[in-house]
Amino acid sequence: LIGSTGNGKSTLGNFLLDPSEEHILDNPTFPTARSNLPDTKEVVIESKGGLTVIDTPGLNEGEHEDLEHTLDILKKLKSQQSITAAILCVNFENKIDEQYRHTINYYKCHFPKLFEKNVLIVITNYCTDASNPKVKQRKRQGVDVNEIVGNVRETINKYLTCDPTHFLIDCLPFEDSSRHEITRFSILHYMQQMQPISMRNPMTILMIGSTGNGKSALGNFLLDPSEEHTLDDPTFPVGITNK
Repeated sequence: LIGSTGNGKSTLGNFLLDPSEEHILDNPTFPTARSNLPDTKEVVIESKGGLTVIDTPGLNEGEHEDLEHTLDILKKLKSQQSITAAILCVNFENKIDEQYRHTINYYKCHFPKLFEKNVLIVITNYCTDASNPKVKQRKRQGVDVNEIVGNVRETINKYLTCDPTHFLIDCLPFEDSSRHEITRFSILHYMQQMQPISMRNPMTILMIGSTGNGKSALGNFLLDPSEEHTLDDPTFPVGITNK
């Protein structure tokens, strides 16, 4: 699940694992934000009924936080045998800003094979319950849903080499639960047609720089940032490399 903070990644993850009202509202697998502040602080991987969902933090929370998140994302995703699909989550009421574009480029750079064709767009927070004030307000304002969806697709497609399918959904339960089940089945069925992408492809990095610029220390950090490794038992000796 990929997207900036506030685009419904955690809520969608709960919905895909179990769309029941008891699960989503009372005992969700992924904690969901109750304000504009992010609730997902790290990559969380949960499985249920043969489905594994990876919830990721948004990359729009500040330079220090984003650096920690990117390292955590790389480590956790590379630990997976494979990933079937990347879901780009977009809140129906939000616009795709520069930070969201940065997020897409970040994932596309690090996982190019996944982004060649194993991508879909899920537009969240799209309420269809006629009694909901959001739906009534949409009708009064003459909101063109097709135009909004078209703008989302056009913006995202500028950064992809494929043309992903999209789904509109309101993950929160309401009276017409059958519609929820149909949409959930459609998303899962669509992903089942995809060939999983291996995450076990090794990454080789060449460290370049003059003596004393921290190549060895950086290499140790990238391999294993723990204090025991970088200080007590580093892979690359620090400060004594002459060749």
